[in-house]
Amino acid sequence: MIQEEYRNIVQACRHGVRKAEYHLLNLVKDVKSNQKSFYNYIRCKRKTRENVGPLQNGSGDLMTKDMEKAEITECLICFSPSW
Repeated sequence: MIQEEYRNIVQACRHGVRKAEYHLLNLVKDVKSNQKSFYNYIRCKRKTRENVGPLQNGSGDLMTKDMEKAEITECLICFSPSW
């Protein structure tokens, strides 16, 4: 049962990756004839997200204020192993 679920998840991931690769390759092939769609795709991928969602502290409470989230992030960085 678990192995079948894992196999289905792997197949779905592979399908998604192949579909994305196919879409990107078609965009790259058509750059000279259809530049607008290619640059729309690039512009879409360059957008960044500035907000961070609520974080959960050690006791399980959700922190929504910026300073609280900064403190949680700082603690995670301080206690993570340096590579």
